[in-house]
Amino acid sequence: MAIEQKTRLVIIVTDGPLFIGQPKSIAGRNVIHVPVASPRIPIATVATTIATGVNPNTHGIGAALTVDCETMQVRDTLASDRRFQAFWTESGRSGMKIELINWPATNGDPDVITNFPDDVFAKAETCLGNDILGFVLPTTLNETITEEFILSQERQLHSFLNRLSKETKVLIVHKMTDENGKLSDDSHPLSAALLIEGVEFETNRATFLESIGGSVYLLADLPCPMGVRLPAWSFLDQELVRAKNRSFPIAVLSDATDWDLLITALKAKARDGCKESLKSISVLIHRFSTLMYCSYKSKHWKNLENNSLNLVQLRGKAVECWMNVISLHQQNKLEEAREIIGHMKQHFQNNAVTKIAESLQLIDGDQESVREKLQGIVPTKVAVQASLGTLGRLSLRVGLDDLGIRAIELALKTKNAIPADRAALAAFYFSKDEFESALSALGRVGLQGGEITWQSLRLKILVELEIKDESKLVAQRILKKQPNNVLALEILKNA
Repeated sequence: MAIEQKTRLVIIVTDGPLFIGQPKSIAGRNVIHVPVASPRIPIATVATTIATGVNPNTHGIGAALTVDCETMQVRDTLASDRRFQAFWTESGRSGMKIELINWPATNGDPDVITNFPDDVFAKAETCLGNDILGFVLPTTLNETITEEFILSQERQLHSFLNRLSKETKVLIVHKMTDENGKLSDDSHPLSAALLIEGVEFETNRATFLESIGGSVYLLADLPCPMGVRLPAWSFLDQELVRAKNRSFPIAVLSDATDWDLLITALKAKARDGCKESLKSISVLIHRFSTLMYCSYKSKHWKNLENNSLNLVQLRGKAVECWMNVISLHQQNKLEEAREIIGHMKQHFQNNAVTKIAESLQLIDGDQESVREKLQGIVPTKVAVQASLGTLGRLSLRVGLDDLGIRAIELALKTKNAIPADRAALAAFYFSKDEFESALSALGRVGLQGGEITWQSLRLKILVELEIKDESKLVAQRILKKQPNNVLALEILKNA
Protein backbone atom coordinates (compact mmCIF):
# COMPACT_ATOMS: atom_id res chain seq x y z
CA MET A 1 0.00 0.00 0.00
CA ALA A 2 1.26 3.49 -0.84
CA ILE A 3 2.25 5.72 2.05
CA GLU A 4 1.43 9.39 2.39
CA GLN A 5 4.22 11.36 0.80
CA LYS A 6 4.64 14.23 -1.65
CA THR A 7 7.40 12.91 -3.90
CA ARG A 8 6.76 14.12 -7.44
CA LEU A 9 9.70 12.31 -9.12
CA VAL A 10 11.92 9.34 -8.29
CA ILE A 11 15.04 8.62 -10.38
CA ILE A 12 16.69 5.19 -10.14
CA VAL A 13 19.99 4.48 -11.92
CA THR A 14 21.90 1.19 -12.07
CA ASP A 15 24.52 -0.45 -14.28
CA GLY A 16 22.66 -3.78 -14.03
CA PRO A 17 19.18 -5.00 -14.94
CA LEU A 18 16.26 -4.36 -12.60
CA PHE A 19 13.78 -6.61 -14.39
CA ILE A 20 13.64 -9.13 -17.21
CA GLY A 21 12.69 -8.02 -20.71
CA GLN A 22 10.20 -5.20 -21.14
CA PRO A 23 7.23 -5.87 -18.87
CA LYS A 24 4.06 -3.93 -19.65
CA SER A 25 3.57 -3.15 -15.99
CA ILE A 26 5.65 -2.95 -12.82
CA ALA A 27 4.10 -2.93 -9.35
CA GLY A 28 0.70 -2.52 -10.97
CA ARG A 29 1.73 0.54 -13.01
CA ASN A 30 2.04 0.83 -16.80
CA VAL A 31 5.60 1.19 -18.10
CA ILE A 32 6.98 3.19 -21.01
CA HIS A 33 10.20 1.62 -22.34
CA VAL A 34 12.69 3.82 -24.22
CA PRO A 35 15.98 2.48 -25.64
CA VAL A 36 18.91 4.73 -24.73
CA ALA A 37 21.61 5.76 -27.21
CA SER A 38 24.86 5.66 -25.29
CA PRO A 39 28.23 3.92 -25.54
CA ARG A 40 29.21 1.61 -22.71
CA ILE A 41 30.25 4.06 -20.00
CA PRO A 42 30.76 3.85 -16.21
CA ILE A 43 27.80 4.28 -13.89
CA ALA A 44 29.31 7.54 -12.53
CA THR A 45 29.22 8.98 -16.05
CA VAL A 46 25.70 7.69 -16.68
CA ALA A 47 24.40 9.23 -13.45
CA THR A 48 26.10 12.59 -14.03
CA THR A 49 24.79 12.76 -17.60
CA ILE A 50 21.28 12.17 -16.27
CA ALA A 51 21.83 14.80 -13.56
CA THR A 52 23.01 17.46 -16.02
CA GLY A 53 21.37 16.65 -19.35
CA VAL A 54 24.62 17.31 -21.23
CA ASN A 55 27.32 15.21 -22.88
CA PRO A 56 30.08 13.78 -20.63
CA ASN A 57 32.64 15.97 -22.41
CA THR A 58 30.64 18.96 -21.21
CA HIS A 59 30.08 17.89 -17.60
CA GLY A 60 33.56 16.34 -17.33
CA ILE A 61 32.85 13.22 -15.24
CA GLY A 62 34.43 10.26 -17.03
CA ALA A 63 34.65 7.86 -14.07
CA ALA A 64 34.02 7.56 -10.33
CA LEU A 65 37.69 8.27 -9.71
CA THR A 66 39.99 10.99 -10.99
CA VAL A 67 43.51 12.25 -10.42
CA ASP A 68 44.05 15.40 -8.37
CA CYS A 69 46.12 17.79 -10.48
CA GLU A 70 47.87 19.16 -7.37
CA THR A 71 48.77 15.97 -5.53
CA MET A 72 48.76 13.64 -8.58
CA GLN A 73 46.95 11.14 -6.33
CA VAL A 74 43.81 9.15 -7.14
CA ARG A 75 40.65 10.39 -5.41
CA ASP A 76 36.86 10.24 -5.74
CA THR A 77 35.26 12.69 -8.12
CA LEU A 78 33.72 15.64 -6.29
CA ALA A 79 30.99 18.14 -7.04
CA SER A 80 33.75 20.61 -7.94
CA ASP A 81 34.86 18.28 -10.76
CA ARG A 82 31.47 18.67 -12.45
CA ARG A 83 31.58 21.48 -14.99
CA PHE A 84 27.84 21.92 -15.65
CA GLN A 85 24.95 22.52 -13.30
CA ALA A 86 22.74 19.62 -12.21
CA PHE A 87 18.95 19.65 -12.02
CA TRP A 88 19.18 20.30 -8.29
CA THR A 89 21.47 23.34 -8.59
CA GLU A 90 19.92 26.25 -6.68
CA SER A 91 16.85 24.09 -5.95
CA GLY A 92 16.36 26.14 -2.82
CA ARG A 93 15.10 29.03 -4.95
CA SER A 94 12.18 26.90 -6.14
CA GLY A 95 11.46 25.67 -2.62
CA MET A 96 11.95 22.05 -3.68
CA LYS A 97 13.46 19.45 -1.39
CA ILE A 98 15.79 17.11 -3.28
CA GLU A 99 17.73 14.23 -1.79
CA LEU A 100 20.22 11.88 -3.43
CA ILE A 101 21.53 8.47 -2.41
CA ASN A 102 24.84 7.05 -3.59
CA TRP A 103 25.02 9.65 -6.39
CA PRO A 104 28.55 10.22 -7.78
CA ALA A 105 30.30 13.60 -8.05
CA THR A 106 28.11 15.20 -5.37
CA ASN A 107 30.43 15.38 -2.37
CA GLY A 108 30.77 19.03 -1.43
CA ASP A 109 27.66 20.14 -3.33
CA PRO A 110 25.87 22.80 -1.23
CA ASP A 111 22.61 22.49 -3.15
CA VAL A 112 21.65 18.92 -2.34
CA ILE A 113 21.59 16.35 0.47
CA THR A 114 23.56 13.23 -0.41
CA ASN A 115 23.72 9.92 1.51
CA PHE A 116 25.94 6.89 0.99
CA PRO A 117 24.23 4.04 2.93
CA ASP A 118 24.87 0.30 2.72
CA ASP A 119 21.25 -0.54 1.85
CA VAL A 120 20.12 1.89 -0.83
CA PHE A 121 16.49 0.73 -1.18
CA ALA A 122 16.00 0.77 2.61
CA LYS A 123 17.36 4.29 2.83
CA ALA A 124 15.23 5.40 -0.13
CA GLU A 125 12.07 4.39 1.73
CA THR A 126 12.96 6.89 4.46
CA CYS A 127 13.39 9.76 1.98
CA LEU A 128 9.93 9.93 0.46
CA GLY A 129 9.16 13.28 2.04
CA ASN A 130 11.27 14.99 -0.62
CA ASP A 131 9.94 16.48 -3.83
CA ILE A 132 12.58 14.65 -5.86
CA LEU A 133 14.51 11.55 -4.83
CA GLY A 134 17.37 10.14 -6.88
CA PHE A 135 19.47 7.09 -6.13
CA VAL A 136 22.18 5.01 -7.76
CA LEU A 137 22.28 1.32 -6.90
CA PRO A 138 25.61 -0.37 -6.10
CA THR A 139 27.59 -1.43 -9.16
CA THR A 140 26.98 -4.91 -10.54
CA LEU A 141 30.34 -5.15 -12.30
CA ASN A 142 31.54 -7.82 -9.86
CA GLU A 143 28.23 -9.70 -9.88
CA THR A 144 27.32 -12.72 -11.97
CA ILE A 145 24.07 -11.63 -13.64
CA THR A 146 21.73 -14.61 -13.36
CA GLU A 147 17.97 -14.83 -13.60
CA GLU A 148 17.86 -15.30 -9.83
CA PHE A 149 19.90 -12.12 -9.31
CA ILE A 150 17.60 -10.10 -11.56
CA LEU A 151 14.47 -11.42 -9.87
CA SER A 152 15.94 -10.45 -6.51
CA GLN A 153 16.52 -6.91 -7.78
CA GLU A 154 13.01 -6.85 -9.22
CA ARG A 155 11.46 -7.84 -5.89
CA GLN A 156 13.27 -5.00 -4.13
CA LEU A 157 12.13 -2.60 -6.83
CA HIS A 158 8.50 -3.73 -6.54
CA SER A 159 8.59 -3.38 -2.77
CA PHE A 160 9.88 0.18 -3.08
CA LEU A 161 7.48 1.21 -5.86
CA ASN A 162 4.54 -0.04 -3.81
CA ARG A 163 5.44 2.65 -1.25
CA LEU A 164 4.83 5.39 -3.82
CA SER A 165 1.58 7.05 -4.76
CA LYS A 166 0.30 6.63 -8.32
CA GLU A 167 0.97 10.33 -8.93
CA THR A 168 4.72 9.96 -8.33
CA LYS A 169 6.56 9.84 -11.63
CA VAL A 170 9.38 7.31 -11.83
CA LEU A 171 12.39 7.25 -14.18
CA ILE A 172 14.51 4.10 -14.18
CA VAL A 173 17.72 3.74 -16.20
CA HIS A 174 19.13 0.20 -16.25
CA LYS A 175 20.59 -2.46 -18.52
CA MET A 176 18.32 -4.28 -20.92
CA THR A 177 17.85 -8.04 -21.00
CA ASP A 178 15.95 -10.27 -23.37
CA GLU A 179 12.87 -12.21 -22.28
CA ASN A 180 15.12 -14.94 -20.85
CA GLY A 181 17.12 -12.58 -18.67
CA LYS A 182 20.19 -12.48 -20.91
CA LEU A 183 21.94 -9.11 -21.05
CA SER A 184 21.57 -7.32 -24.35
CA ASP A 185 24.50 -7.55 -26.78
CA ASP A 186 23.27 -4.41 -28.49
CA SER A 187 25.73 -1.52 -28.72
CA HIS A 188 23.12 0.58 -26.88
CA PRO A 189 22.82 -1.54 -23.73
CA LEU A 190 20.86 0.90 -21.56
CA SER A 191 17.12 1.33 -21.40
CA ALA A 192 14.88 3.85 -19.67
CA ALA A 193 11.59 2.86 -18.06
CA LEU A 194 9.08 5.55 -17.15
CA LEU A 195 6.08 5.18 -14.87
CA ILE A 196 3.73 8.12 -15.49
CA GLU A 197 0.11 7.80 -14.53
CA GLY A 198 -2.34 8.08 -17.43
CA VAL A 199 0.32 8.17 -20.16
CA GLU A 200 0.70 5.61 -22.93
CA PHE A 201 3.62 5.90 -25.33
CA GLU A 202 5.61 3.47 -27.49
CA THR A 203 8.87 3.97 -29.35
CA ASN A 204 11.67 1.86 -30.80
CA ARG A 205 13.79 4.89 -31.54
CA ALA A 206 16.71 5.36 -29.17
CA THR A 207 16.92 8.57 -27.12
CA PHE A 208 20.29 10.09 -26.25
CA LEU A 209 21.31 9.62 -22.63
CA GLU A 210 21.65 13.38 -22.17
CA SER A 211 18.05 13.74 -23.38
CA ILE A 212 17.00 11.31 -20.66
CA GLY A 213 18.68 13.74 -18.29
CA GLY A 214 16.85 16.64 -19.90
CA SER A 215 13.55 14.86 -19.31
CA VAL A 216 14.14 15.14 -15.55
CA TYR A 217 13.63 18.92 -15.76
CA LEU A 218 10.33 18.47 -17.59
CA LEU A 219 9.06 15.58 -15.45
CA ALA A 220 9.80 17.52 -12.26
CA ASP A 221 8.55 20.89 -13.57
CA LEU A 222 11.97 22.47 -13.08
CA PRO A 223 13.23 25.41 -15.16
CA CYS A 224 15.57 24.01 -17.80
CA PRO A 225 18.72 25.94 -18.77
CA MET A 226 20.11 26.37 -22.26
CA GLY A 227 22.48 23.63 -23.37
CA VAL A 228 20.44 20.82 -21.83
CA ARG A 229 19.25 18.34 -24.43
CA LEU A 230 15.51 17.55 -24.33
CA PRO A 231 13.66 14.52 -25.70
CA ALA A 232 10.95 14.87 -28.33
CA TRP A 233 8.48 12.58 -26.57
CA SER A 234 4.91 13.44 -27.51
CA PHE A 235 3.58 13.15 -23.95
CA LEU A 236 5.85 15.97 -22.73
CA ASP A 237 4.81 19.62 -22.93
CA GLN A 238 6.05 20.49 -26.43
CA GLU A 239 6.02 24.20 -25.66
CA LEU A 240 8.64 23.56 -22.99
CA VAL A 241 10.64 21.33 -25.35
CA ARG A 242 10.73 24.03 -28.04
CA ALA A 243 11.08 26.98 -25.66
CA LYS A 244 13.63 29.54 -26.83
CA ASN A 245 13.63 31.65 -23.69
CA ARG A 246 15.50 29.22 -21.45
CA SER A 247 17.90 30.79 -18.99
CA PHE A 248 21.66 30.56 -19.26
CA PRO A 249 23.18 27.74 -17.19
CA ILE A 250 24.88 28.72 -13.97
CA ALA A 251 28.68 28.82 -13.91
CA VAL A 252 29.56 26.57 -16.86
CA LEU A 253 33.23 25.79 -16.29
CA SER A 254 35.95 25.09 -18.81
CA ASP A 255 38.45 22.32 -18.19
CA ALA A 256 41.22 24.14 -16.35
CA THR A 257 43.44 21.10 -15.86
CA ASP A 258 46.62 20.95 -17.92
CA TRP A 259 46.31 17.25 -18.72
CA ASP A 260 49.38 17.22 -20.93
CA LEU A 261 51.52 18.53 -18.06
CA LEU A 262 49.94 16.10 -15.58
CA ILE A 263 50.43 13.10 -17.88
CA THR A 264 54.06 14.05 -18.55
CA ALA A 265 54.73 14.34 -14.81
CA LEU A 266 53.04 11.02 -14.01
CA LYS A 267 54.96 9.17 -16.72
CA ALA A 268 58.23 10.59 -15.40
CA LYS A 269 57.40 9.43 -11.86
CA ALA A 270 56.35 6.01 -13.18
CA ARG A 271 59.70 5.63 -14.95
CA ASP A 272 61.34 6.31 -11.60
CA GLY A 273 59.44 3.37 -10.09
CA CYS A 274 56.56 5.19 -8.37
CA LYS A 275 53.71 2.66 -8.08
CA GLU A 276 51.20 5.35 -7.10
CA SER A 277 51.82 7.01 -10.45
CA LEU A 278 50.92 3.77 -12.24
CA LYS A 279 47.57 3.78 -10.41
CA SER A 280 47.00 7.40 -11.42
CA ILE A 281 47.82 6.61 -15.05
CA SER A 282 45.36 3.71 -15.00
CA VAL A 283 42.60 5.99 -13.67
CA LEU A 284 43.30 8.58 -16.35
CA ILE A 285 43.21 5.92 -19.07
CA HIS A 286 39.77 4.88 -17.81
CA ARG A 287 38.58 8.50 -17.74
CA PHE A 288 39.83 9.47 -21.19
CA SER A 289 38.64 6.20 -22.76
CA THR A 290 35.11 7.01 -21.61
CA LEU A 291 35.31 10.57 -22.91
CA MET A 292 36.91 9.45 -26.17
CA TYR A 293 34.09 7.06 -27.04
CA CYS A 294 31.47 9.63 -26.00
CA SER A 295 33.18 12.17 -28.28
CA TYR A 296 33.17 9.74 -31.18
CA LYS A 297 29.53 8.75 -30.76
CA SER A 298 28.45 12.41 -30.56
CA LYS A 299 30.77 13.50 -33.41
CA HIS A 300 32.50 16.14 -31.24
CA TRP A 301 35.71 16.09 -33.25
CA LYS A 302 37.70 18.61 -31.19
CA ASN A 303 36.92 16.74 -27.98
CA LEU A 304 37.82 13.49 -29.72
CA GLU A 305 41.14 15.01 -30.77
CA ASN A 306 42.00 16.02 -27.20
CA ASN A 307 40.86 12.81 -25.51
CA SER A 308 42.50 10.48 -28.03
CA LEU A 309 45.76 12.46 -27.90
CA ASN A 310 45.82 12.12 -24.11
CA LEU A 311 45.40 8.36 -24.51
CA VAL A 312 48.13 8.19 -27.14
CA GLN A 313 50.43 9.84 -24.63
CA LEU A 314 49.32 7.52 -21.81
CA ARG A 315 49.60 4.20 -23.69
CA GLY A 316 49.15 4.61 -27.47
CA LYS A 317 46.93 1.71 -28.58
CA ALA A 318 46.04 1.45 -32.26
CA VAL A 319 42.40 2.41 -31.65
CA GLU A 320 43.47 5.58 -29.84
CA CYS A 321 45.81 6.54 -32.67
CA TRP A 322 43.02 5.96 -35.16
CA MET A 323 40.58 8.08 -33.18
CA ASN A 324 43.14 10.88 -33.26
CA VAL A 325 43.57 10.48 -37.03
CA ILE A 326 39.84 10.57 -37.80
CA SER A 327 39.29 13.55 -35.48
CA LEU A 328 42.03 15.53 -37.21
CA HIS A 329 40.85 14.51 -40.66
CA GLN A 330 37.28 15.57 -39.90
CA GLN A 331 38.63 18.97 -38.86
CA ASN A 332 40.81 19.16 -42.00
CA LYS A 333 43.97 19.24 -39.85
CA LEU A 334 45.92 17.23 -42.39
CA GLU A 335 49.43 18.19 -41.27
CA GLU A 336 48.73 17.12 -37.68
CA ALA A 337 47.22 13.88 -39.01
CA ARG A 338 50.45 13.07 -40.87
CA GLU A 339 52.37 13.04 -37.61
CA ILE A 340 50.13 10.51 -35.88
CA ILE A 341 49.95 8.38 -39.05
CA GLY A 342 53.76 8.31 -39.03
CA HIS A 343 53.57 7.07 -35.44
CA MET A 344 51.16 4.31 -36.52
CA LYS A 345 53.45 3.23 -39.38
CA GLN A 346 56.28 2.90 -36.87
CA HIS A 347 54.36 1.02 -34.15
CA PHE A 348 51.54 -0.79 -36.05
CA GLN A 349 53.16 -1.35 -39.45
CA ASN A 350 51.12 -4.33 -40.66
CA ASN A 351 47.87 -3.41 -38.96
CA ALA A 352 44.81 -2.92 -41.21
CA VAL A 353 43.94 0.34 -39.45
CA THR A 354 47.38 1.73 -40.36
CA LYS A 355 46.75 0.94 -44.03
CA ILE A 356 43.41 2.72 -43.77
CA ALA A 357 45.06 5.74 -42.13
CA GLU A 358 47.78 5.85 -44.80
CA SER A 359 45.08 5.67 -47.48
CA LEU A 360 43.45 8.78 -46.06
CA GLN A 361 46.69 10.61 -46.79
CA LEU A 362 47.00 9.26 -50.31
CA ILE A 363 43.41 9.26 -51.59
CA ASP A 364 43.50 12.65 -53.32
CA GLY A 365 46.80 12.05 -55.11
CA ASP A 366 47.55 8.35 -55.52
CA GLN A 367 44.41 6.25 -55.79
CA GLU A 368 46.26 3.27 -57.23
CA SER A 369 48.38 2.98 -54.08
CA VAL A 370 45.19 3.23 -52.00
CA ARG A 371 43.67 0.42 -53.99
CA GLU A 372 46.73 -1.76 -53.40
CA LYS A 373 46.69 -1.09 -49.65
CA LEU A 374 42.99 -1.76 -49.18
CA GLN A 375 42.12 -4.63 -51.49
CA GLY A 376 43.39 -7.36 -49.17
CA ILE A 377 41.58 -6.11 -46.06
CA VAL A 378 38.72 -8.26 -44.72
CA PRO A 379 36.19 -6.01 -42.88
CA THR A 380 35.24 -8.66 -40.31
CA LYS A 381 38.92 -8.96 -39.31
CA VAL A 382 39.48 -5.23 -38.77
CA ALA A 383 40.11 -4.91 -35.04
CA VAL A 384 39.43 -1.16 -34.85
CA GLN A 385 35.77 -1.12 -35.84
CA ALA A 386 35.63 2.68 -35.79
CA SER A 387 37.74 2.61 -38.97
CA LEU A 388 35.29 0.45 -40.95
CA GLY A 389 33.29 3.36 -42.33
CA THR A 390 36.43 5.08 -43.59
CA LEU A 391 37.58 1.80 -45.15
CA GLY A 392 34.24 1.67 -46.95
CA ARG A 393 34.33 5.26 -48.18
CA LEU A 394 37.89 4.96 -49.47
CA SER A 395 37.12 1.62 -51.15
CA LEU A 396 34.15 3.07 -53.02
CA ARG A 397 36.29 5.95 -54.24
CA VAL A 398 38.90 3.62 -55.78
CA GLY A 399 36.44 1.18 -57.33
CA LEU A 400 36.52 -1.57 -54.70
CA ASP A 401 32.74 -1.53 -54.61
CA ASP A 402 32.11 -4.87 -52.90
CA LEU A 403 34.65 -4.13 -50.17
CA GLY A 404 33.20 -0.64 -49.72
CA ILE A 405 29.64 -1.90 -49.33
CA ARG A 406 30.62 -4.67 -46.90
CA ALA A 407 32.72 -2.32 -44.78
CA ILE A 408 30.07 0.38 -44.43
CA GLU A 409 27.29 -2.14 -43.81
CA LEU A 410 29.39 -3.67 -41.02
CA ALA A 411 30.04 -0.18 -39.62
CA LEU A 412 26.28 0.40 -39.58
CA LYS A 413 25.59 -2.96 -37.96
CA THR A 414 28.14 -2.33 -35.20
CA LYS A 415 26.92 1.28 -34.69
CA ASN A 416 30.32 2.65 -35.73
CA ALA A 417 29.25 4.58 -38.81
CA ILE A 418 29.42 8.37 -39.01
CA PRO A 419 27.10 10.43 -41.27
CA ALA A 420 29.78 10.66 -43.99
CA ASP A 421 29.78 6.85 -44.23
CA ARG A 422 26.02 6.70 -44.75
CA ALA A 423 26.18 9.50 -47.32
CA ALA A 424 28.93 7.72 -49.28
CA LEU A 425 26.99 4.45 -49.46
CA ALA A 426 23.78 6.28 -50.37
CA ALA A 427 25.58 8.19 -53.15
CA PHE A 428 26.94 4.90 -54.51
CA TYR A 429 23.48 3.31 -54.63
CA PHE A 430 22.06 6.49 -56.16
CA SER A 431 24.64 6.33 -58.95
CA LYS A 432 23.43 2.79 -59.69
CA ASP A 433 19.76 3.92 -59.74
CA GLU A 434 19.07 1.82 -56.63
CA PHE A 435 17.02 4.55 -54.97
CA GLU A 436 15.34 2.48 -52.25
CA SER A 437 18.73 1.17 -51.13
CA ALA A 438 20.10 4.71 -51.26
CA LEU A 439 17.38 6.04 -48.95
CA SER A 440 17.83 3.11 -46.57
CA ALA A 441 21.60 3.66 -46.44
CA LEU A 442 21.17 7.39 -45.79
CA GLY A 443 18.98 6.77 -42.72
CA ARG A 444 18.21 10.14 -41.11
CA VAL A 445 21.27 11.89 -42.55
CA GLY A 446 20.26 15.11 -44.29
CA LEU A 447 16.78 15.07 -42.77
CA GLN A 448 17.18 17.70 -40.05
CA GLY A 449 20.33 19.42 -41.28
CA GLY A 450 23.99 18.56 -41.60
CA GLU A 451 26.15 19.21 -44.64
CA ILE A 452 24.30 20.75 -47.56
CA THR A 453 25.60 18.00 -49.88
CA TRP A 454 23.88 15.39 -47.69
CA GLN A 455 20.62 17.33 -47.77
CA SER A 456 20.88 17.71 -51.55
CA LEU A 457 21.53 13.97 -51.94
CA ARG A 458 18.49 13.21 -49.82
CA LEU A 459 16.37 15.52 -51.94
CA LYS A 460 17.50 13.85 -55.18
CA ILE A 461 16.66 10.41 -53.79
CA LEU A 462 13.23 11.56 -52.59
CA VAL A 463 12.47 13.06 -56.00
CA GLU A 464 13.34 9.79 -57.75
CA LEU A 465 11.12 7.89 -55.32
CA GLU A 466 8.33 10.48 -55.72
CA ILE A 467 8.05 11.06 -51.97
CA LYS A 468 6.57 14.53 -52.35
CA ASP A 469 5.77 15.69 -48.79
CA GLU A 470 9.26 14.96 -47.44
CA SER A 471 10.78 16.43 -50.62
CA LYS A 472 9.11 19.75 -49.86
CA LEU A 473 10.36 19.77 -46.27
CA VAL A 474 13.94 19.02 -47.31
CA ALA A 475 13.76 21.59 -50.12
CA GLN A 476 12.66 24.27 -47.64
CA ARG A 477 15.59 23.49 -45.36
CA ILE A 478 18.04 23.57 -48.26
CA LEU A 479 16.81 26.99 -49.40
CA LYS A 480 17.55 28.44 -45.96
CA LYS A 481 21.23 27.69 -46.63
CA GLN A 482 21.27 27.88 -50.43
CA PRO A 483 18.55 30.27 -51.61
CA ASN A 484 19.45 29.62 -55.26
CA ASN A 485 19.45 25.83 -55.15
CA VAL A 486 17.86 24.93 -58.50
CA LEU A 487 16.35 21.57 -57.54
CA ALA A 488 14.89 22.85 -54.27
CA LEU A 489 13.35 25.88 -56.03
CA GLU A 490 11.84 23.61 -58.67
CA ILE A 491 10.34 21.27 -56.07
CA LEU A 492 8.59 24.12 -54.26
CA LYS A 493 7.51 25.76 -57.50
CA ASN A 494 5.73 22.58 -58.59
CA ALA A 495 4.34 21.80 -55.11
